[in-house]
Amino acid sequence: LKEKGIKKGDKVLVLVPMSIELYVTLLAVWALGATACFMDAGFIKSGMHKNDFDNINAIIGNSKYILYSNINKNLRKLKIKININKIGNYKENKLEVETLEKNESAILTYTSGTTGKPKITARTHEFLLVQGKILEETINYENSDVEISSMPIFTLSNVNVGITTVIAEGNFSNLGKSNPEKIINQIKSNNANRIMAAPGLLTVITDYAIKNNIILEGITKIYTGGGAVFVDLINKLKKVFPNAKIVTLYGSTEAEPIAETDVTNLRKEDLEKIQN
Repeated sequence: LKEKGIKKGDKVLVLVPMSIELYVTLLAVWALGATACFMDAGFIKSGMHKNDFDNINAIIGNSKYILYSNINKNLRKLKIKININKIGNYKENKLEVETLEKNESAILTYTSGTTGKPKITARTHEFLLVQGKILEETINYENSDVEISSMPIFTLSNVNVGITTVIAEGNFSNLGKSNPEKIINQIKSNNANRIMAAPGLLTVITDYAIKNNIILEGITKIYTGGGAVFVDLINKLKKVFPNAKIVTLYGSTEAEPIAETDVTNLRKEDLEKIQN
């Protein structure tokens, strides 16, 4: 990235799906003192033309997303476009990590916005450090944990505390089209004991498991949020993961988590109130 001309203070649009390469890219961008800019995965194809992107200095992405970026006139003009699929093994004796102030931008996120007009959320390095600390206190990590995850910012927290993350083989543009059989095989083959996933992905997994009489007793903790969690899903989770503590995390783009609820043993009357 340094050889391609990315430098301290640059804003780099990262169009890399949730993968090991995403986190390698993110750490590289930060090491250079640049800001990583993201779009919601489901918003990349439909929303690329809705934002000016007049402050972006470079793009890092896969072939498909770099092609989509040409829809936007400002992105089309950029000279620095790095295809993640074409970066081979690279060795350097020493990487000098830039010194940054706590209040400098680490991540800018372009979201679809509730009105359909894009909005930008900024996270500083200090914000991420504080968020990581709060998540560590909230989510009760154990050194031996192996987590199946579909949520990028929480996986960053996992990297921070040092637990193993298995990135779910989900369809991140449309979680409802994910292949549940693949993810269940990931759970089994990696001896995963916890899941951090959006309700949409958990619905796909539990529907498949119930249909095929699959019970996953090894999962002891499930965290979900980022969308509405209905009573129907809670009941399915209890059936498929009988030994799991199920926790819903509530937050917003600007602050997450705000609140958490252990829904494992909600009383019948509480469930009825929620349903109503």
